[in-house]
Amino acid sequence: MKPYSFAFCILCLCSAPSAITQAGADSISTVTRDSLLQAGIRQYSEARFNAAVQTLSSVPTDTSSARALFYLGLSYASLNDFQNAYDCLRHAVSLDSSDNAIRFQYARFLSQFGAVEEAQAQFERIVRSDTTFYPAYFQLGVLLNAQRKYPAREVEIFSRIVRYEPRDYLSLHFLGDALIRLGQFEAGRSCIATSVTLNPKHFPAVNQLAGLYFSKGDYNEALRLYLQAESLRPLDPNVAFNIGESYRKLRNDSAAVGFFEKAMMLDSTESKYPAQLGYAWFGLKLYDSSVTAYRRAIAIDNENPQYWLNLALVYQRMDSAERVVDAFEMAVSASRPDKIADIYSQLASFQFRQRDYRAAIKAYSKVLQFDPDLAVAHFYLGMSYDELKNGQDAARHYQTYLKLTEGDTTVTSLRGYARHQIDYLQKRK
Repeated sequence: MKPYSFAFCILCLCSAPSAITQAGADSISTVTRDSLLQAGIRQYSEARFNAAVQTLSSVPTDTSSARALFYLGLSYASLNDFQNAYDCLRHAVSLDSSDNAIRFQYARFLSQFGAVEEAQAQFERIVRSDTTFYPAYFQLGVLLNAQRKYPAREVEIFSRIVRYEPRDYLSLHFLGDALIRLGQFEAGRSCIATSVTLNPKHFPAVNQLAGLYFSKGDYNEALRLYLQAESLRPLDPNVAFNIGESYRKLRNDSAAVGFFEKAMMLDSTESKYPAQLGYAWFGLKLYDSSVTAYRRAIAIDNENPQYWLNLALVYQRMDSAERVVDAFEMAVSASRPDKIADIYSQLASFQFRQRDYRAAIKAYSKVLQFDPDLAVAHFYLGMSYDELKNGQDAARHYQTYLKLTEGDTTVTSLRGYARHQIDYLQKRK
């Protein structure tokens, strides 16, 4: 989950300072100093940042100039001069270490500047000195959430904020997310659901809540929430995809097709969109359309073996044996070594059903190259050799099958068949 920030009265941060010197400080009266400070603050509030830099740079640096340095840092930040902004804000904090308002804006700047650990330390210092500084708690929680390492601390922080402000939908969302990562699914879901109730237009919470229901198999509620998410972000391809997936889980492939196609239109680089479209067309028994969709997925990612396996399945339904074999071979070339035996096993099973026993023997033999003790491969090798009247090899594989499955009560009928065939083949000699 990405962090979100509240709108604060002090706007964007970023940039670097010209040195403010003590020279001539004695000649500048307190009235003049205050006038320069107020003028610089006014220029900053009017978004005249260059003028603010020039004015505030003329305020002498001493223990009373923390506010001048603070607004000077913010002015540099607004000009995207990050280094000078950092130097000024850090100096301001060192001049008045008790001012948590200055330290808070410095910490926020640090987080945007990329100095996350330093920002976290500053926020921690604020909340240690003032346990009622809830904006600092919130920003600290956001930083921790982005790191995804400290869910228990997040729960502590966001629970404190929610106790103070029960209608804080952002904190409720973060709290729910942290609870889920701690394994407290129902408590987390409840927090995120409350966040959505408080603000039905908060897309991240709506989208995450939909995903939670989907993960638990409540596809109707997931669909309702994903449609709500789509109304908030109609051009988000992943939302369209998730709506399609929800419809598919509800066995409504006709409705799923339109949303998979929308996802593809919005993002033509994501292979899972056409792949799932192919799945939906397959469910509708529109095999030519399914092949087209899987081919598109493969064009995006030809190293995904599952796409080739699914394509092989479509070709099986189309009775295109040659293309089935080609797709299986491509799946093998795209697979990790530990998956190859399974793919060849699927190919061999197809060829056995096709009664192409020589091809089945070839495929099952490749299975055994990667998994020599796969009992089922020995069984079907025995059957394939049996069909080709090669009793010697058939018996050898039946015997290996019986040895590998000794004591396995789940394959009693297959073991009985293997023993019967061995006896039959011995009598036939």
